[in-house]
Amino acid sequence: MSETRNLYDLIILGGGASGLMAGIAAFRQNRHASVLLLERNEQLGRKLLATGNGRCNFSHADQDLYHYRSHRPDVVQEILNQFGLKETLLFFHDLGLHTRCEEGRYYPRSNQGKVVPLLLQEALLKTPIHIQRNTVVQTISKTAIGFHVFTTDGRCYTAKKLLLATGGKASPQLGSDGDFYAWLREVGHHIFPVYPALTPLKLDLFGLKKISGVRFWGRGECWVEENMMQKSEGEFLWTPYGISGIPTLQMSRFAAEALAEQKRVVLKMDFLPEWDEGGAQNIIFSWMMKNRGEVVIALSGLLHSDLAEYLVSLVETQIGPIKAFHPGQAARLAKLLKGWILPITATLDWKDAQCTVGGVDLSEIDSKTMASKKVPGLFLAGEILDVDGNCGGYNLQWAWSSGFLAGQGAMI
Repeated sequence: MSETRNLYDLIILGGGASGLMAGIAAFRQNRHASVLLLERNEQLGRKLLATGNGRCNFSHADQDLYHYRSHRPDVVQEILNQFGLKETLLFFHDLGLHTRCEEGRYYPRSNQGKVVPLLLQEALLKTPIHIQRNTVVQTISKTAIGFHVFTTDGRCYTAKKLLLATGGKASPQLGSDGDFYAWLREVGHHIFPVYPALTPLKLDLFGLKKISGVRFWGRGECWVEENMMQKSEGEFLWTPYGISGIPTLQMSRFAAEALAEQKRVVLKMDFLPEWDEGGAQNIIFSWMMKNRGEVVIALSGLLHSDLAEYLVSLVETQIGPIKAFHPGQAARLAKLLKGWILPITATLDWKDAQCTVGGVDLSEIDSKTMASKKVPGLFLAGEILDVDGNCGGYNLQWAWSSGFLAGQGAMI
């Protein structure tokens, strides 16, 4: 295999959110350093286009640590304290991005998600950083002077320092497949087990095709064995295999981890979160009275008619036919609608996941520079680290924060 060798001060692997941010930060820290960014796709920041339904929800006003998950939340907080929401908004404003905030979520004012990677790319193109697209890394080797990066097209790039911003395993069709976890283990890093997160759930429930596509407002609780792990309220969406919607995505990371450990996981669903059980019973009771005991018609004032019919059919398998008005049946129906137990059998796989649970142990990373404590000259940023956030721009905020500190740190 023929090789061409090129020596750089820094090689950045990955042209996603954290990699683009790292490149800009590296240049701002040292404008004379030689930097190479390698990206396996033709398009930089490709995954950014899939966020916020194409509008790129790039951060959130509420940066409470509750919205992030990690085995080392203290390190997450240290990193966010150095480059958080305020710094992110100033950074993007400096690039020319005007923003708007909707219910705490930050979007480009234009509502065009493509402007975020475009502005990042334009900022990079104004620097002497060399960008190599359509380049797949085959192997990495540590040397006395730094790192050799071998690509599948027979090239070898050499750098004093290496920054991994290669992502986790989520959405492999967009370029991140977890290839670098194995190398990181080889060089001494501990990798927490990885699972798909922010993904729909599969349910053990008969006849879901009847209500596929139906949306409803509710409150869900994810239970693992006897422990309630998380609850979330909002709009849910029935699918042929189970359930989706933002509240489902929020809970999926707990389901994925527990299912991998072969634990029992259920979704406890409240279809009427506006009322307590007594209030729900009174409404069902009074509406049945008005509709001559026709429970499906009565429930259709509260729920989508297809969902009402489906739920009544399931109720009847438990408490028998509901033909005429009976106060006891109204009470049992209210109890079921306020706490329906839906067994979760699986999450969807990696191609449907928006982020990765697990990754490189943050205790092995310098929180000021994102430098590896195991491998001199190695820096890490983004989803490859053991951090995952809720829906709402949190995972991108982590990419900006960790990417900026890593790029800056690599040039110190």
